Amino acid sequence: MTPGDPEGLRVAFLVLEVLDRLGILYHLGGSYASAIHGIPRQTHDVDLVVDLGKDRVGGLVQALANEFYVDEEAVARAVRERASCNLVHLATGIKVDLFVKGAAAFDVAEFERKILVRLGDETPHDVFVKSAEDTLLGGCPRNPQRSGGAPRHDLPARVG
Repeated sequence: MTPGDPEGLRVAFLVLEVLDRLGILYHLGGSYASAIHGIPRQTHDVDLVVDLGKDRVGGLVQALANEFYVDEEAVARAVRERASCNLVHLATGIKVDLFVKGAAAFDVAEFERKILVRLGDETPHDVFVKSAEDTLLGGCPRNPQRSGGAPRHDLPARVG
């Protein structure tokens, strides 16, 4: 990262510290993972895949509530449906998307392929990041047993 960490990364660190404290496994995906693996994208939100069970929803919401807008019902629904929900950092307006890890074999394997990367210049953090291969293919329907995932129309541009 460049000197002076991007604001979105600083916000991500706030959420990641809570996830680590609560023992909730995760990996960073989306535009940050893409940039880490050499394919910059212009979005500035933070995408996290989380292994979140219904028994952890209340604790997560409570731990984030002072610094983030977080809707407990939306988080519970995301867990129940293995879908996503949003957090919004109150001080900056930066959005953090939480994608609940799917139950399909591919989702489990993708989660296991995450890598540990040291990020940040101001206060470096060890962060789990989606693998380069999974980032490149992010969202592609690779396996009919995979949970969710819309077709990616930019894949040829990513590999061409």
